[in-house]
Amino acid sequence: MDIEKLVTAYFEVFQIENEDIMAVPFMEGLPQDMLVGPPNEENWVAWKLVPGTLELADYDPLEQRIGCQLPPSFKEWHRRFFSLDGLQVAGIALPGTPSNNPFGPLEDAIFDQGCSDEAIPLGIIPFGWVEDEGAWACFDARQPREGNEWPILLLDHELEVADALQKVDRERSVGEADRPTFVDLLEAAVRHSHETY
Repeated sequence: MDIEKLVTAYFEVFQIENEDIMAVPFMEGLPQDMLVGPPNEENWVAWKLVPGTLELADYDPLEQRIGCQLPPSFKEWHRRFFSLDGLQVAGIALPGTPSNNPFGPLEDAIFDQGCSDEAIPLGIIPFGWVEDEGAWACFDARQPREGNEWPILLLDHELEVADALQKVDRERSVGEADRPTFVDLLEAAVRHSHETY
């Protein structure tokens, strides 16, 4: 399945699974184009996905700051719709893309993690969080990869970056299967939903 069709399938699944629970605490500054109505009695407001307007060139400054390109599948996913809250893909909590600041949460996910200062210069790019593992989900751009579809590794938040990478590389060297890419995660999320619904 090509990336655009895969991302479309993911968001179709997302809307089916989440349309009744898409709400955030109300606060000033929320983008009005994403709100479904006024806050409820508990001060929560429902929100909706809004078609994204980002172009691939909009990622250039961010990628220059990181020092490598983000995977095309991730950029396609990130730019397809604006989302007010973070989304889940195969157990990874990903940053939202509010229409009034679509790069803000992604920049926070990349640059404001406890591992960012050490990891990014090594080619390890944090982009999400896996609660069950207590780990940052990171793109591993240390090795050239066709199409820049970097494998994903989980970086234990309790370890120093160098120690966490040694652990990851040691597990990989003893025969662990290839690490998934973002394409693999999207495919798994869509497949799981089709099996469930």
